[in-house]
This record gives sequence, C-alpha cells and structure tokens, in this order.
Amino acid sequence: MNRFASPETIGFGVLSWRDRETLRHSLGSYARENFASLFDRSLIYFQEIEDEDRALAAEFGFEAAGDETNRGILGGFKAMAEALDTDYVLLVENDALLVESAEHAARQIKNALSNMRAGAAQVYRMRCRAYPGQQFAIAKRKKFWPEAGASRAAKTMATLRRLLRPGAARRAAGWTVYYRDDAPVRFPDLVRRTPDGDYLVSSASLEWSNNTFLINRRFFLDRIIPECERRYAGRGINGMPTIEVEANAPWWRKSGLRIGVGKGLFEHYRPAHADKYGARQSPAPAEKATS
Repeated sequence: MNRFASPETIGFGVLSWRDRETLRHSLGSYARENFASLFDRSLIYFQEIEDEDRALAAEFGFEAAGDETNRGILGGFKAMAEALDTDYVLLVENDALLVESAEHAARQIKNALSNMRAGAAQVYRMRCRAYPGQQFAIAKRKKFWPEAGASRAAKTMATLRRLLRPGAARRAAGWTVYYRDDAPVRFPDLVRRTPDGDYLVSSASLEWSNNTFLINRRFFLDRIIPECERRYAGRGINGMPTIEVEANAPWWRKSGLRIGVGKGLFEHYRPAHADKYGARQSPAPAEKATS
C-alpha cells in the first residue's frame, strides 16, 4: 500500500545500463530515506541484465527486471513501465540522486497526483529546482529570459533575441519557473500556479524531459510512447529512439498538454562526471543532518 493516501497504485522505476557505481550511489540516497517503501512497487529495469545486477537490486530491496539486450532509452522506459503495472509511475534513470526527505517527497508526490487526477497536468517533472545537478540546459533559455538581477547588457541582448526569434523565445518561456517567481504573471497563457505552489506549464513552452517524471502509466504507454515511435527518424542515440528527440517537436508543442513542476526531488548526478560537469550541488547527507 502506498503512503500517498492515493486510491491508485504508484510504482517507482529506475532505468539502468552498465554503470553500477552510479546506480549504487543513487540507491544509497533512496535507502537513507527508505524512499522505496513509499510505493506499491519499486523496480530496477536493467538493460543487458546480469546476475550482479539482480544481486544489487536485491541488496537495496528492489525488484529486478530487464532484458539481455539494450533496448535504448525509449525501449527501456517502455519496458520498465510495462513491467511495473501500476496506475501511476515515477520513472528515473540511474543517475537520479534523491535530495529530499521521504516526508517531503510524499507531500510533493501527493500534490502531483492530485493535480494529475484533476486533469490540471498530464506529467510532472520531478527534477529538483534548487539543485538540478549536472547537464541542466538552462543557460540558452536565459539568453531569451534573463534572471531578474541580470545586467542591463544581458537584458538588452535578450530583448533583441526575442524580437529576432519570437518562436524560440516562446518555446523557452516555460523554463523561467526554474529561476524566476513571476512566470505566471509574465506568461499567463503559458504558466499557472496551483494553490500548493506548484507550476503548471504549457507544452508550448516546456519540452518533454526523461529526467525524472511522474505520469499515469497508461497515458505514457498509450499516448507518449506511440507518438515517439511513429516519429523516430534515425536521430537517436546509438541508432535508437530516445523519447526526448521524438517528443520535442511540433506535435508536442501543439498538444495542449500541461507539465507540472514542483520543488522537485532529484539531482542529476554521476560521481564519475564531476570533473566534466560539476560537483554535487545539494548538501551531503551529513551536512543536511546538522543544518
């Protein structure tokens, strides 16, 4: 029984391929908060699964599923959602570090479920707004919509870019929820704020992201995945579709879907990538405990 006071079942899935060091690091963050116990089912889906993978999943109290082949990102997410068989699924990759307490996570997920159940949002991004972590593609959006405290030169250049590229500026507007509080006022047709403080952003101005999301499982499998499979044109990773490449196209922007963005739970972090993409942003567990 899940701990969200939800009549629907909720599953937590982690997609992993080869990098057990990163996966163990992420699983440790879940174990510290007993995060998996919040859900009706918790599962790791391994691409090219081996016995060591099954043992690692068992060590941390997760079910193990997988295939001896690498299905790619889209195929892996699809297979993981099919394996979970719950009403809603929170899906992450193996480099999603939990940076909030289980209590805080339960509140956020409960709010997200309520908004999705009411039809206010069709998918929720769960990447932490305060500590998004490595490879967060925000800089190019700030070129159109700078931070409130940006220099006069940056604001002038942004105004010019918006005049020259109004379509690109509109597509970037939804990203302002990550660094500005005035997004619902500035873009009332694109961004709304819920009574619980979350943002609801139009798909016209915020892309699909694989980086930690909560979604109705049947909607994911019956709407998102088939749309992406139909639109695959060979531009994926290792010759396979990714969801992100296929989703972030005119059909998504014109779909009328809403993306929920709360405070978020996960930081994108691979310890081995710290030299290239930056160190951990969120406080380490010992620092959190004494703060």
